[in-house]
Amino acid sequence: MKNYILLTAVFAILTSCHFNKPEDKKTDSASGLLQGKVKEVLQTSSYTYILAENDGNEIWIAGPKTEAKVGELFYYEENMRMQNFQSKELNRFFETVIFATKLSKNPEDFKVKTNSMSNTDIKAKIEKQNINIVIPSGATSIADLFKNKDKYKGTKISVKGVVTKYNAGIMNKNWIHLQDGTEHKGNFDLVVTSLINCQVGDTLTLQGKVLLDQDFGYGYKYDVLIEDGIKK
Repeated sequence: MKNYILLTAVFAILTSCHFNKPEDKKTDSASGLLQGKVKEVLQTSSYTYILAENDGNEIWIAGPKTEAKVGELFYYEENMRMQNFQSKELNRFFETVIFATKLSKNPEDFKVKTNSMSNTDIKAKIEKQNINIVIPSGATSIADLFKNKDKYKGTKISVKGVVTKYNAGIMNKNWIHLQDGTEHKGNFDLVVTSLINCQVGDTLTLQGKVLLDQDFGYGYKYDVLIEDGIKK
């Protein structure tokens, strides 16, 4: 009888408890977006890191550079989650960080979904620059790489180009956009992931492994990508 009374009491306590969801799953009932109140802000050259709090739970969120102040409520959509992530620019490790394609104080900004963008939409935002690179012996032009991508798949090649865009410290790598002046069916921009540091305007010769059909979500698809580029 005592055991029955004890079990009944325990069951009553358990069923009366309210279990909060983790902060990063807390959504705004009207928009369905994830949300969090700013507890801390860290700025880098390309990204804003926000320590977001909801119902006493905290998590770091990183998104495109934006102005943010402590106490403000931000909305976001999760793109990618990284564990034990190191930001070299901040010289800091994050136990968990969520990468968001957009951070905004206004949920209306998300009505046009980022993941509805096509490859063509993304490429349209990257302008072809007036570049004329002499391709050295043993290197591959961007036009030839895209034209014969199946032949190059999984192989290591060298490319030479001018840095037209540079994003540092994403997924533990730097993302380098190169152009060499050549083009194949509208493909003139090549992305290389690397650990080297550079800046827009640098001319680099890089060697790395060719990957095809890389999809990182939210419309960010790369028909051709060179992985782990090193200087040659």
